[in-house]
Amino acid sequence: MLDVADLRTNHLDTYAYFFTKVIQKPEHYPFHIKPAGDYAVAYLMGDYYDSKDTYKTLFDWIDQNHFSTGQYSYKEAVIDELATASVKEYVTKISVQVFRT
Repeated sequence: MLDVADLRTNHLDTYAYFFTKVIQKPEHYPFHIKPAGDYAVAYLMGDYYDSKDTYKTLFDWIDQNHFSTGQYSYKEAVIDELATASVKEYVTKISVQVFRT
């Protein structure tokens, strides 16, 4: 999870939190639930860390369509080193909660 305010100032490698999906809420551990709602989503093909252009495109679309955003962006590996040997074939899902302004 990356803070949207950091992303908008090109701090693309400052992670707020790391996350994983779970079936049950963990007991005795702090946790975060991804808020329900509408999300702007972009898919990045290639290196997971080379996301500057994808975020620019995503935030340009959000701004042009007059949305405000939630606090975090969620980056999820769809295809990574477990599925392919080529970084060029990696696919990453990037989602940001959006609200009509």
